[in-house]
Amino acid sequence: MSTAYQGISWNKFKKKYDIILWIFIVTFLIVSILSNLTLFPKANVSTVIIRSFGLLSIVLIHIILSIGPLTIPVHIDPPIPEHTDPPIPAMLTHPFLEKRMTFRQY
Repeated sequence: MSTAYQGISWNKFKKKYDIILWIFIVTFLIVSILSNLTLFPKANVSTVIIRSFGLLSIVLIHIILSIGPLTIPVHIDPPIPEHTDPPIPAMLTHPFLEKRMTFRQY
């Protein structure tokens, strides 16, 4: 983080992403409102709008939360340099495990 505030630097990808997102939101709301009005003709208009925005919020939060796990392997598994040996886990260096186990032969 820096001490100075820096505004969002918009690039072509971010603008395209926002346009696609707004098209999805508007299309989803139109389809949801029209389908609610056809399926429930006695429903109040405010009820239909509340249902549509509630369903939209659930869909958007699922989309947003599904983006996070898609980026986790990049951060968890950094490339290991080839010239170093991997560290030995502490469990394998325990003194109890260094003793030889003897088995009875029948």
